[in-house]
Amino acid sequence: MRAGVPRSRGAPVFAVATPMFPWVTMEPLGLPVHLWIYLAGFALLCFGTSITLTRRGDFGVGDSVALCLCLLAGVMVGGKIFHVVDHLELYVADPGRIWAFAGHGINGGIVAGLAVGALYLRARRRPVLAGLDVILLFMPLAIAVGRVACLLTADGDYGVPTDLPWGMTFAYGYYPTRVPVHPAPLYEILALLALFVGLKLAVVGRRPAGWTSAIAMAGYATQRFLIEIIRLNKRHLLGMTLSQWTCLALLLVSLALLAWLWSQERRQAMTPAVTS
Repeated sequence: MRAGVPRSRGAPVFAVATPMFPWVTMEPLGLPVHLWIYLAGFALLCFGTSITLTRRGDFGVGDSVALCLCLLAGVMVGGKIFHVVDHLELYVADPGRIWAFAGHGINGGIVAGLAVGALYLRARRRPVLAGLDVILLFMPLAIAVGRVACLLTADGDYGVPTDLPWGMTFAYGYYPTRVPVHPAPLYEILALLALFVGLKLAVVGRRPAGWTSAIAMAGYATQRFLIEIIRLNKRHLLGMTLSQWTCLALLLVSLALLAWLWSQERRQAMTPAVTS
């Protein structure tokens, strides 16, 4: 739901023209194409997580599938709760829309999904940080795929009007606009791909368990907080969006985790000297 849709203002720079794309359906389920793209992103997350955990010997196939189902439940429920809180007036006016498939906030889904995933790992007596490392490694890729749907369907995730040469118009979609705007989903796609590559090259396999989780959360929270500045989302306390407040919370958690991991490494490095 948009806080305001830009109106026509001059000639467009780039235009994304996808007539009727959001309403094209695929048999047999008849789901809109953008939902299939979202599902493809989640499938990528599950595939990467399951393959990695299975190859490492941490999980069997059954456990991997169960973990993915827990993640899906957390993402769906957390995303819906986030959207209800962010747009409470809509649900007060029409309580029945809470059962609609549409209307989810990715940040709420991330928080709830990670919480449920951590609980499942703990319940199965698996290393929680090592498991979350794998999930959070593939999370940027999954979200990037989902943002492709946002870009193609003009679902309102674009930014404020801009005169920059890469401004884009969205002539068709859920919230069309012929005013050149910041292509915020494209910004996020590029940032998330860079985050994934950075994690693979500089962190995975080079740092102990927990570092991938902390850096992934910090990287995601930072890029999303900054992109929210030019998006048209509803503002709350101190003029910030609910996503920005959630990102601040994620950033604090990631920094606290980094501090703890660093202290653990320091303690382990000093142990031989103390006991010698």
